[in-house]
Amino acid sequence: MRFSRPFLITLVAVIGFNVNAGVPDPAEPITVLTRNVYVGADIFRVTQADPIFIVPTIAAVYQTVVDNDFEARAQLLADEIAAGQPHLVGLQEVALVRRQSPGDVFLGNPVPATDIDMDYLQMLLDALADRGAGYSVAVAVDNADIELPLLTDSSLDDIRLTDRDVILVRDDVTVEGVSAGNFSTNVIVELSGAVIDFNRGYTSADVAIDGRGYRFVNTHLEVGSQAVIQGEQAVELAGLLSDETRPLILVGDINAGPSSPAFQAYGQLIEAGFTDLWDARAVDDDDPGLTCCFSETIDEPAPNFSSRIDVIFARNMPSTAVSDVEASVVGTSTQTASGRWPSDHAGVLATFRLLGLGDDGDADDVVDALDNCIGTFNPDQRDSDGDQFGNVCDADFNQDGVVNVLDLGVFRLRFGSADPDTDLNGDGVVNTLDLGLFRSLFFGEPGPSGLSET
Repeated sequence: MRFSRPFLITLVAVIGFNVNAGVPDPAEPITVLTRNVYVGADIFRVTQADPIFIVPTIAAVYQTVVDNDFEARAQLLADEIAAGQPHLVGLQEVALVRRQSPGDVFLGNPVPATDIDMDYLQMLLDALADRGAGYSVAVAVDNADIELPLLTDSSLDDIRLTDRDVILVRDDVTVEGVSAGNFSTNVIVELSGAVIDFNRGYTSADVAIDGRGYRFVNTHLEVGSQAVIQGEQAVELAGLLSDETRPLILVGDINAGPSSPAFQAYGQLIEAGFTDLWDARAVDDDDPGLTCCFSETIDEPAPNFSSRIDVIFARNMPSTAVSDVEASVVGTSTQTASGRWPSDHAGVLATFRLLGLGDDGDADDVVDALDNCIGTFNPDQRDSDGDQFGNVCDADFNQDGVVNVLDLGVFRLRFGSADPDTDLNGDGVVNTLDLGLFRSLFFGEPGPSGLSET
């Protein structure tokens, strides 16, 4: 094979041996926390009370909430977050309690209560700020919103409880988009003739951490005694996330665990392709990671948990790509001055690396698993010879699996033409720009491509 001298001079000037540079580095570790912060009482005591005793039961439940002192518990929760420094925090049962005096519930509640009695979210944010922990709210959702009469020594007020799920993000996390909603299937509560939808919901944030994109979802599913509804909520959530292509992290109080029947939430989410990160921990031990539960008064001397219902899941990556998983149960070592635990649940803190379907290492808006040139920016995905390797990373013109002098011969013959296969950059002509790309690929293999197994 003979080459003209000008062509050889140009070739010597540009050909080197940098083979397939630009493959993305492994993902940096990411840390997340799931935490049910506990409203402070078993509010279902009200729905289970004899109608004659509903008003005093409401007063008793409210007093339990007060005694369990979220302001003090928020200090312990803030200590956990400041110590663990999670990038992302999923919070459940973040209560907003509002009051109206005198109340008007018995008049049909024409004016909902608006005076803030207790705002758990603000108390926690204040405690974090006091510690210099930089966190902010990415997204919140209002779930059940219930207003009831509260009998005090001097008046009959209204007390209004709004249940919320919240995602907090560390200040160095970029939030690119958020969404939230309530499930279409919820428990219907009948209370003295009034019908109340006890809504549950979810929050979601698209985030970038160290330049990599993730979707973080937080939820609180229905209790185990409403197992069918809980399972339906899990199916609905899995359906909402079924088309997600980014690495997906799902956390929450799902009120089901590995030992629950398969039709409940845990089994439904595993069936939908989620990996339980507790089971993927790098440490080899038999710690079951139990998180539930303390009693209503949260004042036991020590935990005596029986189940794991607070879970961190991941999806959209092969199981081998969830690596270096460290997970621990938090919230079982410190109590308030009055002997209360931070919540009636423990939380789960996990640190791990995630490389999967959603990674887009070359930032061309084509995820790696669907990208025909991983590590090389090519949003048009041009592949003129249809071999699943994009032109910009494929100078193997004779399809023998390596870029060598045989391909150089093909390139020389087509130099200056409009041949689509040797036009590596897609500008319509085979020229010195394509020769520069050929240089970077010489003596290497085509790709890598997320579409090809070769």
